[in-house]
Amino acid sequence: MPAAPIPPRRALRLVQRLTRSVPSVARAALSPGGTDHSAGLVTRAGATARERLREVGEAAATGSNWTASAYDLEPARITFTRSNGRDVTLAITTGEGPAYVRTRRFAVTVRGTQGSDPDVDALVRALAVALEAREDLPGWSEPLRRPILRQVSYHPGSWRLELRPSLVCNHHCAFCNSPDRGGADNVSGGIDDLLAEVELWASLPVHVVTISGGEPTLLRRLPELVAAFADRGFLVELQTNGMKLAEPGYASGLAAAGVRLCLVSLHTADAITSDAAITGFDGGWSATVAGIDAALEAGMRVAISHVVHAANADHTEDFFRFIAERWGRRVQTRLAFVAPTGGARDRGLVPPLGTVLPGVVAGLSLARRERLRVKVVAYCGIPPCLLVPYEDFTEVVRGIGATNFGDDHTKLPACDGCRYAKRCPGLWTRYLEAHGDPGLAPL
Repeated sequence: MPAAPIPPRRALRLVQRLTRSVPSVARAALSPGGTDHSAGLVTRAGATARERLREVGEAAATGSNWTASAYDLEPARITFTRSNGRDVTLAITTGEGPAYVRTRRFAVTVRGTQGSDPDVDALVRALAVALEAREDLPGWSEPLRRPILRQVSYHPGSWRLELRPSLVCNHHCAFCNSPDRGGADNVSGGIDDLLAEVELWASLPVHVVTISGGEPTLLRRLPELVAAFADRGFLVELQTNGMKLAEPGYASGLAAAGVRLCLVSLHTADAITSDAAITGFDGGWSATVAGIDAALEAGMRVAISHVVHAANADHTEDFFRFIAERWGRRVQTRLAFVAPTGGARDRGLVPPLGTVLPGVVAGLSLARRERLRVKVVAYCGIPPCLLVPYEDFTEVVRGIGATNFGDDHTKLPACDGCRYAKRCPGLWTRYLEAHGDPGLAPL
């Protein structure tokens, strides 16, 4: 079914936004060093949370040989620097897992130190005292406790703003970098914070807003948020597990509100493997597939996010066969290799590429025969030299995406002579440390 047309008023606002954006984006693209892959923009709620961190950080450091030197969100954490130059980071969470010390409302964990250290012990106790002195004051703890959006990701290279109103999710994928926070009972999350600042986001030189999570369809006021951005000329993309789209009228309601593209997570063609070994949600696979059907029927464009990891490493060819038989070219598949961070690294879900590549190559061969629409993601993807003769499926070869990948990727000497050296991010540094060179070679 063709995509639903954009209402005339929204189409006009989109044209106006593009007209304003082009000069700014062009200047950024031509500036020395290119564009940043991502930049964080702190919301008003985030600024309040950061002030709370500054308050307890300075209180904890008073009278000690520590100085509070940095404050970060998601998760909330304070970096302290000792007079000898050593750093330690204390994270403040609301989780039930292991903690260095607990107050009535918070848990404090220590990062960046090993073994017993009396100075660190004293600093942690001082931070706990500072928290306990304030956490019961009316409204004080809320900015640090609520699973709300506190900062957004701005991607000038792709003219895109990524919003995460909540990190709550009803799937429990072990490799996810946005773990469940507080269950699936969220009512409004950070939507009020976003609506209060929609004019700020509208002033940026971007024309795509991606609403992600967590699982954004758990937010009851999601259509209201979508419409607020669509009415200001943004193209709205929704990243979702797709289950709620299967409910009668929900997908068509989101389409009417202004969702133009749904990126739906689907990591295998096998329902049992998906429900039992990947998402941890009984019946989730069937609901997601039905949700994709409903989104297409509602006139939304649909892309499928497929992350190859240890639980589905031998499923890639069957997955593409399922895509071909059920949807064909009506959907695009965004294929990524699991990032060696967070839960994926801790749970051993990052397999050696040598065990994954035969299935991926077989899947891409089937995709070419069936003329499927497939894109291998560069940042979380596989270098094109490992996919020959199917390297043309990668963002790197197609010239899509950012070229500034930060310091979490590494290139090897073999990369120097490659024609795609400037575009390819190479390998995740943590992958290389765990599994070594999978056989990179210049193209």
